[in-house]
Amino acid sequence: MHKHDDIFSASGTSWHGQYIITTAARLTELFGEPTFDAPSCDGGQMEWTLEHDGMAITVYDRQSYSFDPYTPVRWHIGAHSSWNAMVAQHVLNNLINGPTTEVHPALPQQADARGLQD
Repeated sequence: MHKHDDIFSASGTSWHGQYIITTAARLTELFGEPTFDAPSCDGGQMEWTLEHDGMAITVYDRQSYSFDPYTPVRWHIGAHSSWNAMVAQHVLNNLINGPTTEVHPALPQQADARGLQD
């Protein structure tokens, strides 16, 4: 997973119920500066536009209004489908917390963590 240069690829992504909990500092460490770093009308402060295996993914805070970059926050995962959001959640958790052999319950059993990493 890496930062996507084409911000328009994420057009039409939406939240499908998946999220991660981490700090803005950790996301910046992994993916560089946010794609968007300004308060939005819904209270969000930051958003990253990412890509994994051809899937456009967004990671954004929702109604955080303001926070310390070193305080864990709930980050929403935006994607074009529920499946893409579940895969992104699994991959992001592996990047943030280190690889795991645990498979997300909704993923096929043969799709273990090693097969999902970039």
